[in-house]
Amino acid sequence: MFLFPNKNKYKGGMTLVELLVVLGIIAIMFGITIFDYSSFKSAVSLNNLANDVSLSIRKAQSYSIGARGISGNFNNRYGVNFSTDNNESFAIFTDVNNNKDYDNYSNECNDNDIGLDNECMEKLTIKTGDYIKGFVDKCSSNSNIKSGTLSITFLRPNLDATFKGISGVSDQVGIIISDADNTKSKMICVTSTGQISISNYEQQN
Repeated sequence: MFLFPNKNKYKGGMTLVELLVVLGIIAIMFGITIFDYSSFKSAVSLNNLANDVSLSIRKAQSYSIGARGISGNFNNRYGVNFSTDNNESFAIFTDVNNNKDYDNYSNECNDNDIGLDNECMEKLTIKTGDYIKGFVDKCSSNSNIKSGTLSITFLRPNLDATFKGISGVSDQVGIIISDADNTKSKMICVTSTGQISISNYEQQN
């Protein structure tokens, strides 16, 4: 017996409206995924910068209490310098002239070239678009952010920190960093006793 093909099975398919709805759903899901990834990437980048800043301060602290010296002198301060004028980099330095501040008159930044005209040991450049926004003289979101320059130094045998640069700093200082869009901020808090901590910073309106 000869059977004719079932014509109904060729009638299935998507209408133009159904196709547009599916494409719309895919576009929305793709947009949400891209947005979430961008936000996630920004958060990771800012966290990494906060850790780099914290570790650099800790490195300067370890240099000061360790057996690291310049030209036979083991009584130098070591520190980290930040500036809102050059907010995409910061430097670890040796306080050669013992003024508790960063004085670098040379273009070189290498611990092999440290001398009276060059205190820079290591320059760290921020390549992610994040930046140093400023400083607060109390580690609180209620403090006003100040611009300028900040040097944090340490001198053996203590772990205590000395602050120089922005006014009003006494027993603690907060370094505020922000993402490229200025939507998220972190605060690296350093106390005069040498403690270092990282927290979110809620920006004031």
